[in-house]
Amino acid sequence: MAFCYITIPSLEQPLNKLQLYIACAQTAYLNQSLSQGDGFLKMAITLLSDFPKQLDIDNKPFTTEKYLYEHISNILSTLVIVPVRCFTCRKI
Repeated sequence: MAFCYITIPSLEQPLNKLQLYIACAQTAYLNQSLSQGDGFLKMAITLLSDFPKQLDIDNKPFTTEKYLYEHISNILSTLVIVPVRCFTCRKI
């Protein structure tokens, strides 16, 4: 997971970054690493706010609306299965 934190931001394609952030978050949650999964999802959501409206794939412009819809749905479905942390249950 630490390797992903370092290498994903160095990628140029925002679509690849978004896919990898979501995949890493899901992997972290699968391995019960909630804080790392939260970190990856926060990075993915931050990337969504700065996502371009159009991408050049193979020198052809494509609108990103379809891709954003798919990835936002994927993020939301990931959040459905993540257990809610009970902050009031912690001992102070």
